[in-house]
Order: sequence, then structure tokens, then C-alpha cells
Amino acid sequence: MRELILVRHAKSSWDDLRVSDHDRPLNERGHSDAPFVASWAAAHVPPPGLMIVSTARRAQETANAFISAYGLGEADVERTRDVYHATVESLLDVIAWVPDPAVERVMVVGHNPTMTMMLDHLTDQRIDNMPTCSLALIRFPQVDSWKNLRDGELVLFVTPKGLRGGEE
Repeated sequence: MRELILVRHAKSSWDDLRVSDHDRPLNERGHSDAPFVASWAAAHVPPPGLMIVSTARRAQETANAFISAYGLGEADVERTRDVYHATVESLLDVIAWVPDPAVERVMVVGHNPTMTMMLDHLTDQRIDNMPTCSLALIRFPQVDSWKNLRDGELVLFVTPKGLRGGEE
């Protein structure tokens, strides 16, 4: 069995429009939401054996909150530009290289629309939009290889607002 955790990066800043999209940092809300959701996840979701992270600054900052909350080391993290502007197909290709027997749970920290499209592609659930810093846990009970992800079950979907008791 395999489990995939999809995390959309936290809310980014648009304060300085001269900053390239790849280099945009988190804004104040993002800096609040990332550690909040990461702490909740570390208490409720088993740790990933591998985290795959976009090299975009906002994704890196979000991932760092999860790395800290889970107590992961750099050996547990793959930072790749291949997640930035990925399509569903190209992101599935990135995940496919994960060593099969060694890693049962992978976390991907990336961007929309790909995170939402991945969730919709891999499960029979339809989520219109994964909000910033939302987390989805997808289980693949019939899959024993990262190369064959299909027919996933959405086990968990949380958002910062939902965890705080607000409406989406």
C-alpha cells in the first residue's frame, strides 16, 4: 500500500511585484498557516518517508514548516524544480522514481492548479480548489509501486481555515 500527501504551498506575498514568481515568499498569513497545519499534520498523519518539494521559495518555506514539525532531515527531502509548473503527468513521473520498497508514504509540496488536478486525477473525489496550505492524504490500497498510482482513496482533506473552525 502507498500513501500520497499533497500539500499546496501556503499563502504567498504579492507586496513586491518586481520579485519573480519563483522567488515570491510567504506572506504573514502563510507564515502563520504553514506551521499551524504542519503541527496538526505531525500529530494526525504519519510522517512521510520522502518529501518532494518545488524549488519555488513559497513552497520551500511551506515545506520547512513540515520538515520541522515532523523532525525530518535533508536526506528525507528532494527539492526539485520539476514540481514548479508541473503537469499531472510530469508530477506522476517525478513520483515514479521513488524507491518502491523503501518508501510507503510520500509528501509533495507544490502549486495549484496541479495539486487540485492531482487529487481529482488520483481519486473519485472532485475538489474545485485546494486552498493555500491545504493538505490531502490519498491512500492506494491496491498499489505496491510508485510507478502505478491509480484508484486512490481520499482519506483526509484539511485546510487551515477548516482546522481553525471557519467555513471555506
